[in-house]
Amino acid sequence: MKPRSRIMKIAVVTPIPTPYRDAFWNVVGEAPDTNLHVLYCATGKPDRPWKIKWHMNFHHKFLKGWNLLGWKSREASLYCNPEVIIQLNHIQPEKVLIGGYNHLTMLLAMAWSVMNSRDFYLMCETNHLGKSKGIRSRLKRLFIEAIGRKSAGGFPTGKAASRYLQFHGWKKDSLSYLPNVPDINGITKKLELLKAEGAQIRSKWKIKDEKIIIYVGRLIKKKNVDHLIKAIANINPESRLALVVIGDGDQAQDLQSLSQKLGTEKVTRFLGFLEPESILEWFALASVFVLPSNETWGVAPIEAASAGLHLILSENVGSAFEISDRYSKIHIVQEGNIQQWQTTILNAIDSNHDLGEDRYASSLTQHLLQDWSYSALASRMLTFLTSKRKISLV
Repeated sequence: MKPRSRIMKIAVVTPIPTPYRDAFWNVVGEAPDTNLHVLYCATGKPDRPWKIKWHMNFHHKFLKGWNLLGWKSREASLYCNPEVIIQLNHIQPEKVLIGGYNHLTMLLAMAWSVMNSRDFYLMCETNHLGKSKGIRSRLKRLFIEAIGRKSAGGFPTGKAASRYLQFHGWKKDSLSYLPNVPDINGITKKLELLKAEGAQIRSKWKIKDEKIIIYVGRLIKKKNVDHLIKAIANINPESRLALVVIGDGDQAQDLQSLSQKLGTEKVTRFLGFLEPESILEWFALASVFVLPSNETWGVAPIEAASAGLHLILSENVGSAFEISDRYSKIHIVQEGNIQQWQTTILNAIDSNHDLGEDRYASSLTQHLLQDWSYSALASRMLTFLTSKRKISLV
């Protein structure tokens, strides 16, 4: 990255730490003439119990405050961290990046930015335009339009999120893509090593010759994991398929009961929450990755593509069309069409022949590796933040 003439102090206000976004912040924090501070509303959530083993090579602070919806369910959150005002006053950032608008903490950060004449930028994953036309929908649109008028710009994760903001009155030249992606190069290298240990990994997880279909994500209603179980129930057992479900959530027990009811318990394995290292082992074993959910973005499909897996994604997965521009082994399926899911799974398994020694190295196009590397994304973001005349990067 080209050094700037003076140090730019940036504050990021975001809900919780995540492995991949924090890896990206590490790269931003190492950029010349950049002083990065990340403020977290919480250390984590019950349905995302990551153990923070990764390095944070940037200034960071876990804010004191509350999750006002913590009583409701494991995945519900409404953060209120009044300390964000104190910390922003202490940091005195030139630029403020704000992770969404659904939390009171984010609104406080926006208010601080406006009152102190600092540029703030909205980081947005939301992509569902919705069809409601009531007063609530109208008020929401006015609210998001107002944020757009006060902000210096936005960082949508992809095309769908960009359309969402433009639908709500944001100008195209005020937006720049900032996808939430894993370290693709790092994953590819790790998978090359895991491939050589295939026999040991199969023994570790007690896998024989099954063709593995893998789901990674929370077990909550909007993820539609029940659609997968229903699709598998209609597949001939002689196909030697195994559905591996990685994740935890409010529906875990219900999904296991459904599997028993439909007679798929022998071909469905519920592994609960796993750390990223163990998930990569399963990617090294699997043939097909499935995600039937209604998802604002979706990092796991990008990981799976890095492993060279066939992807079967719901039409409502935000990253699906971004990936399809760069990756050929992807099937986009109607969200609730069980028959289509079943047929697509079987077709993907049948076409998943041996991909050779370069399976991982050639699984993604060079365009994806270059365009979505952390260094490329950080360079684009910092260029956008410092440009006096905005040039659309969407």
